Amino acid sequence: MKNRLEKSERTVQNLDWLRDEIRAIEDLQLDSMFMNLLLSGKKYDNKTNSSVAYLLGITDIPPTKYPETLVVDEGRTDFPDIDTDFEDSRRGEVKEYLRKKFKNVASISTYQYFKDKGVVRDASRVFMIPLHEVNKALKSVDTFEDYESSENTLEFRNKYPEVTELARELRGRIRGSGMHAAGIVVAKEPIRNYAPIETRKDPSDSVSGRIPVVAYDMNQAADIGLIKLDALGLKTLAVVSNTIKIISERHGKDIVLTDIPLDDKGVYRDLTMGYTKGVFQAEATPY
Repeated sequence: MKNRLEKSERTVQNLDWLRDEIRAIEDLQLDSMFMNLLLSGKKYDNKTNSSVAYLLGITDIPPTKYPETLVVDEGRTDFPDIDTDFEDSRRGEVKEYLRKKFKNVASISTYQYFKDKGVVRDASRVFMIPLHEVNKALKSVDTFEDYESSENTLEFRNKYPEVTELARELRGRIRGSGMHAAGIVVAKEPIRNYAPIETRKDPSDSVSGRIPVVAYDMNQAADIGLIKLDALGLKTLAVVSNTIKIISERHGKDIVLTDIPLDDKGVYRDLTMGYTKGVFQAEATPY
């Protein structure tokens, strides 16, 4: 990796950032991971502000600040988190590639808990309390603490004390489980040696329809030492890819995304005027 860095035609402005990053990569023996990313031939985002990734050509986005999430303190043993975004329609291909590449691969579970005013709704459903009464009582509260102390819920609590009693018992317990859309763990040995495994339906798996899932959430999986990858499928990337193909087919012009200027005044004028529909991370209202 160092040989590649020395031969790089690119430069970075802050050599201190680069030195700290190289030290962290050496300490955690992550050079092979960076080389695998390089040899894949794909381009990645640079959310971690990695100088190494930029110099190697893994990303075309230069670092803009200190790589805090990549460089770790001495004595800290957790791995840096490098996410990869890709077209959501190709999630199945990515998962299949990871299974072939690393073999011992599983998705991560997610857990939903009884909490806030939702636990009051669930408890009320058990006792078949009319929905309009529940909605009226919870209209002005946000948390379970609010529910128990608010004057606006006093009438409801006095009328249905069994709801509050059950809600207190349910609160904090697991309500349901699912499969994390992006989280994947890999290991050098069969994952069943480290954690319980189950299978879940996966629409992106056209072969078996079910894939292995570790029965831990992402924090628990990290706590036992499993390495987590975030395979983030974005619908927007599929839209961009399809748009480029359509432009090529209709107009015979090949669009290179990295050649598009990031300071186009016309684009910023349209955004300022509120034309944000369909623009990734700009179309949603903050309210």
